[in-house]
Amino acid sequence: MLMLLVLVLWWFVVVFVPRTSTPQPPPTTTLLRQTEPVAAADPNYVLPRRITIKHSSKQGVETYQGELALPNCDMFSTGVSTTGTRSVTLALVFRVTKAADGACTDAGTSTTPFLISYASPTTHSPSLAGITINDTPVSFSVIKGNAK
Repeated sequence: MLMLLVLVLWWFVVVFVPRTSTPQPPPTTTLLRQTEPVAAADPNYVLPRRITIKHSSKQGVETYQGELALPNCDMFSTGVSTTGTRSVTLALVFRVTKAADGACTDAGTSTTPFLISYASPTTHSPSLAGITINDTPVSFSVIKGNAK
């Protein structure tokens, strides 16, 4: 229940708290399995109960990696949403989309890896506040990894 409250509060902050006008360097994001511009979210995608994220940090670059189970006919894109300037809070954002109608007939599911890197504009390590898939918060756990 507490986790749900935290996620709802995080969502409120991300959506309604104004962003600063201070220029920020763009996040460095690695996109995997995205073959075309992001389309409408797949309404039939079943959200995972929990995502495990491996986090590592080296020379101001935060790296988050893990896996998503996706229907073979779906694609996904990733991004980072940030708030704050001195103390940065970020959210990992996923968008799962359906392949063009009739373009895929494979009904199977596969585990697809992702890797998201973020170069922090400050000397402070950002804190990971949440993960959303198709604009819906998802529970997650973080495992500290080795910097590469």
